[in-house]
Amino acid sequence: MYSILGMIIFGEVKRVSYIDDYINFESFFNAFLTLFIVATGDSWNLIMASYGVEKSPSYQCIVSPSYEDYRDIGGMKTVGCGD
Repeated sequence: MYSILGMIIFGEVKRVSYIDDYINFESFFNAFLTLFIVATGDSWNLIMASYGVEKSPSYQCIVSPSYEDYRDIGGMKTVGCGD
């Protein structure tokens, strides 16, 4: 249940610093894995800090992405700023 809630809230957050191919909320498995890592206490503070990154020059995102933005990025990175 918390994995699905995390997918809804954090599913579109751009990958920065500690957020990578495995530690994210983009799919159910990754959300479950991320919550398991946080529950065991393994670098939970780095994950929390990654989701708390403010908009800066290194954190560039497309506020309202169109279909062309998704197509041009090729599905390899998250498009959009997230919530």
